[in-house]
Amino acid sequence: MYAKDSLVDIVAEHEDLATAWEALRAPYENGDPSMVLFVTNQLNQIKLSEEGLLEYLSEARELKNKLAALREPLSDYTLVQVVLNGLPRSYEYIIPTLCTISNF
Repeated sequence: MYAKDSLVDIVAEHEDLATAWEALRAPYENGDPSMVLFVTNQLNQIKLSEEGLLEYLSEARELKNKLAALREPLSDYTLVQVVLNGLPRSYEYIIPTLCTISNF
């Protein structure tokens, strides 16, 4: 697994591992409201692109996990809604079937 570029940048700004770890941990420790809003906004803006469906779903799950780390858990139901909203128009006929199959 590879670290996101933004995380690498944060670590690179520090001379030792202890301060780098603190810089990575601090925003998540207290459920920083600005970080919660930032991650929530990222989640609400994700869209399926050329990267593919698996990458899209992985990104959505990663953002859900970040919110959980910020003590703002997101229900699976809400995650499914966000993911379905990010699908392109070409999926509009598949979405009702997906919702029926999964018993929402």
